[in-house]
Amino acid sequence: MKKIIFLILVYTLSSNSQTVREYDDFVLSPSNDFYSNNYLYGSNTGKGNTGIGSENEFSAVLLNPAAVKLKNKITVCLQYTFKTNNRVTFSNTFGSNGYDLKHKPNSFSGGIALKINNLISAGILYSNTNNLRYDFSDNSLPNDELSLNLNIHSFALPIVFNYSDFGFGAALFYNLYRNDMTGVTTIEDPAVPHDVTDSFERLNVQVGLFYKPVKTFSAGLTFTPGFKSDITSSENHSISPSFKQVSRQPFKVTVGVNFLTMNNKLSLAFDYNFQRTSEMTGYLDKNDFNFGGEYFLNKKLTIRTGFFTSFDIRDFHNDEVGFPGSEGDFTQYFLTGGFTYKLKNVDLSLSVMDSHISPGTIKLFMVNTALVFNF
Repeated sequence: MKKIIFLILVYTLSSNSQTVREYDDFVLSPSNDFYSNNYLYGSNTGKGNTGIGSENEFSAVLLNPAAVKLKNKITVCLQYTFKTNNRVTFSNTFGSNGYDLKHKPNSFSGGIALKINNLISAGILYSNTNNLRYDFSDNSLPNDELSLNLNIHSFALPIVFNYSDFGFGAALFYNLYRNDMTGVTTIEDPAVPHDVTDSFERLNVQVGLFYKPVKTFSAGLTFTPGFKSDITSSENHSISPSFKQVSRQPFKVTVGVNFLTMNNKLSLAFDYNFQRTSEMTGYLDKNDFNFGGEYFLNKKLTIRTGFFTSFDIRDFHNDEVGFPGSEGDFTQYFLTGGFTYKLKNVDLSLSVMDSHISPGTIKLFMVNTALVFNF
């Protein structure tokens, strides 16, 4: 059964001790972000998911906690992201095969924030930041019952301090990583497919800085530390008792700037996102770019557009691992657009993201809707 998983992404091995060796689990890792990322950034989704260096509402707190500016005493935000399914095909010893990447419907977030005073704001937020389903039911491999279901449930406690031209923010995260698998054979019962769950829990923090020296320019920076965590399985399905699964989540750094022009009616944002994913054997570092603009038509309506990249980080020149398909198959170029319409104390935002201009095999259409209530 594990042969199927090896055909998707090879589990990479690293020495841990003389008796037990570690292998990187590819499902519970950033290697799936090319599809699993739900981009729960509220109205910022329409402007290329930019916002590291721009003033944001609470719905975009996951971009940079330091850049959140609450205009009212209490803010409540709700949002949901839908994405299309995608078929991935490749050739191997079994012939021409493939699998389906499928959207899972629980891709939403919700939270509440409180403006304590002019200097301090705080909140609480739940987000299903990443999810996907690997479905192998339509292929010619030995077992077509296998499916892998990723969910990352994130609970965040952000707090923001504003002083003069600066904003300082931190978000404490409790994250639950879960992969529910069907059709998996186990060491104890290799003849019968089982339903198995791999999971782990982790606390982490994102820290951010925001600087706005003048009305027409601002900049931001965030850092999220990395970690390695052991994975707990409901049943032993390891490739050998001498190996154990681990999840590597390398550190992230993001920087961004924002410019206001045309009599303060046009805002332009540029972000850079880095993650040291080369710590995972067989992968390159993430280096992605986001560009976006928003135009304030009037007091009620704002329109947005943007562009961002999601590069294929699989290293096809690494002799230790091998991947099906070709280099760049997972690279995506997204065009985005959206608007926000204000109704008294409610902001309604709709954003779309489309990667059909991409050169590879992953071509997605995504829609994000967000409601922000201000009291």
